[in-house]
Amino acid sequence: DESYKVQVYADSARTILNTTLSGLTLRDANPIYNNLPNTQNNQVVEGSSISFTLSGTNCVIDNTSGSNLTLATNNVVNVNNNFTFTGTHNLTFGTGNVIFNASRTITLNANTLRFNGQGQGNVSANYIITINGPGNTIEFNGFAIVTSGAAARSLTFNGSGNVVINAAVTNGTVVGCPFLYSGTGVLQLLAAATYTGATTISSGTCILGSADCLNTSGTITVNGTLDVKGLSQTFTNLAGTTGTITSTTTGTVTLTLTNGSSSS
Repeated sequence: DESYKVQVYADSARTILNTTLSGLTLRDANPIYNNLPNTQNNQVVEGSSISFTLSGTNCVIDNTSGSNLTLATNNVVNVNNNFTFTGTHNLTFGTGNVIFNASRTITLNANTLRFNGQGQGNVSANYIITINGPGNTIEFNGFAIVTSGAAARSLTFNGSGNVVINAAVTNGTVVGCPFLYSGTGVLQLLAAATYTGATTISSGTCILGSADCLNTSGTITVNGTLDVKGLSQTFTNLAGTTGTITSTTTGTVTLTLTNGSSSS
């Protein structure tokens, strides 16, 4: 049988320490996670009761293996610092939540990093998630903008990499949270949203996978490109001076503004 590995380093020298997995915290001086065993169908085995915490200043997740890998258990992922994903194949995490405690930068040097869990903002202020790596992609199974405190905060996706959100973007636990995109890549939203704050597409391209991927009852400001993919849309308030609304899917599309005007 071919051996598959997920290598995780916690310093710029890529020091590796093989160990039995009893926890997963990456620090510059203490890398402890490497060489996960594989089972059939390229499934990776983890300890099922631990959380995956990225806390070092030079964390690297490296899937240099013979195939795409999927972690078989559903560990929570705490993104407590910036990190880089690299390697020769895609890597998919289980359904554990992916928790951001502040603004973070994720650098994608190759392929697709997929989280089957919901992204969450455990934050005390507005925050920015920067995804860098032209042509490479990160995926989340939905995103809850704020999951702590009592005040609404905004989430901005930025950077040169691509972002796919497969399930709903929600407020989380606080109503009225704004959602923004200011990257130069592509943001794909594939499910109906429930967040209730304003929406801003400052640059790049936002692709919609259903008619309700944005908060259509609030103001939507488009200064980048909004691709409706052949889906008619109803907006309450539409703003922006330099943006483009287009459809890369053939067919007639109707855009309706409930404040009194529509176009098709």
